[in-house]
Amino acid sequence: MKKLLIPILVLFCQFSFAQNQDSVRQAINQEVWYPFIKTYNGLDAAGFMALHTDDVIRINRDGKSIKIGPEYADSQQQSAARSKKRGSKRSISFSFTERFAREDIAFEAGYYKVEWAQGDKSGTSYGEFQVILKKENGRWKLFVDSDTSYEGQLTEEDFQKGELLK
Repeated sequence: MKKLLIPILVLFCQFSFAQNQDSVRQAINQEVWYPFIKTYNGLDAAGFMALHTDDVIRINRDGKSIKIGPEYADSQQQSAARSKKRGSKRSISFSFTERFAREDIAFEAGYYKVEWAQGDKSGTSYGEFQVILKKENGRWKLFVDSDTSYEGQLTEEDFQKGELLK
């Protein structure tokens, strides 16, 4: 009986952990990634920054820069204002290569694709991201956000390596 009980307990723990990870991913999608896409595409800097902790750490690996909290918020406000003035349009999508969490902190990594247009110019750019999210007042928020395009070397093939956010 003991020999049978241990494998059953192990399977139950694995199943329970997987279910918990799925529910955390769904919560993060609803509270962060879907609103991220909406606010980013809509050039809504205030809504976009509401998805981040006040002390967010933003790391641009290509630019070798780090912005924290209000500094990052200011740069997002300025960027959105410039893009609106120029009539820019953009659309972002994500694919994930890693997603795991505890009840109050999560790590996620993957790729993003940005399709953009400004006047008669348009294009697509790709990047690789790593984020740490944490729960703040019962909601998931971005705490550390790091990305790189490897200086423009990423492609659709790289993007397709991850699991697409649907």
